[in-house]
Amino acid sequence: MKLKHLTLRGFKSFADRTRLDFASGVNVVVGPNGSGKSNILDAIAWVLGTQATRSLRTEKMEDVVFAGTATRPPLSRAEVQLSFDNDDPDNPLALSEVTITRRLFRDGTSEYELNGVACRLLDIQELLSDGGIGRHQHVLVGQGQVGDVLNARPEDHRAVIEEAAGVTKHKARRDRAVRRLERTDHDVERLNDILTEKRRALRPLKRQANAAARHDAVRDEAHALRLFLAGEDLRRIRSRLGVAAREREAALEQRTSADAELGSLRGSLEQLRAQAGDVGAQLTRDTSAAARLETVAERLTTIASVARERRRGIQARIDGAGERQDDLQGEFDALTASIAASHEAELRLVDEAELRESALMALEDEERSLAEQIQLPAEGVIANLRGDLRALENAAARDATESDQLVRRIEDTERRLLEEDAEIERLDAAIRRVDESTGALAGDYEAARTDREAAQSA
Repeated sequence: MKLKHLTLRGFKSFADRTRLDFASGVNVVVGPNGSGKSNILDAIAWVLGTQATRSLRTEKMEDVVFAGTATRPPLSRAEVQLSFDNDDPDNPLALSEVTITRRLFRDGTSEYELNGVACRLLDIQELLSDGGIGRHQHVLVGQGQVGDVLNARPEDHRAVIEEAAGVTKHKARRDRAVRRLERTDHDVERLNDILTEKRRALRPLKRQANAAARHDAVRDEAHALRLFLAGEDLRRIRSRLGVAAREREAALEQRTSADAELGSLRGSLEQLRAQAGDVGAQLTRDTSAAARLETVAERLTTIASVARERRRGIQARIDGAGERQDDLQGEFDALTASIAASHEAELRLVDEAELRESALMALEDEERSLAEQIQLPAEGVIANLRGDLRALENAAARDATESDQLVRRIEDTERRLLEEDAEIERLDAAIRRVDESTGALAGDYEAARTDREAAQSA
């Protein structure tokens, strides 16, 4: 690579745009002191990427921008373009000319361009090092540095020779690669430590996830069994309610027939009383017949009062059976509402199970991503899983409480149904006894009628 053009604008004493063309061979720049000859060398070093203000003979980097004179205002930026004839076949850029541009603004902002395209300083250094040029190489020898080079030690001469031969750039690249490898080894060790720690933390999380999955399966099975048992209990209660309703209707029919028979017996009793009065008036002399008639009348009166009392008792028991049936119906409605609530709870549990499954899938995804890149802490996941486990335990406790309450209510209902069955049996026995009493009354009536006919005949 051979120097071809140098263009300066706003760099130190070059306020206007200045272009210098260099021919092949030796080029000499002459001029009086203070005319800017050294500024040309500083511009070349600056555009090649130097960052040392001492080599530019300034206190700070912004001093390279034209500061102005009594007749000209200061400029806002400094710009230098350096063009090379790219005749090196080993250069990676397949261009006939390479132009390097550097700009510096007064606010400290710096820009680099390579053939008009923005780039980094490292890109320019790599390109120049391939051509044997760079800010760290001894291609720029400033004023007063010739004697230092000639009088240098053999080690310094070796450094100059290595730089001229292009060895220094390879050493720099080797040092950068070694540092990068060291950083990579350190990062790998740190990642291995983090991976080991995260794997150690994931083991209890896996156990907890498996326990949560087993808990969900057992809970769902227990809930399904509770719903099945509740449905069976409801079917039994419905059948018992139907039997109780049929027995109540039969008892009502028996009571109606008993009332009708009692009314007929009352009418017969009144007729017997009237006939007995007439017979008593006509047969005052037959004291034995009158005594028998009085005895029959008193007996019939006693039987009628007993029948009325039994009728009132049966009516009260039938009314009580109706109230108990209403209570059973209310209990049935309550159980139906409880089953509906259990169904809603089941839906909520299904939603929670889906959420737990989603959380488990997210945990598995996190485990896979953690195996690839250890970046996320596990404390938040552990806290979330612990919260989920506590929520599941609370839900299981609520389900157990609701199940116990439902079992107790079903036991109470069964006990009431047993009591109702016993009461219905007692009512049946009372009705049978009323029937038997009615049959005895009918026999007494027939005997009284026979006695009356005998008395009339007498």
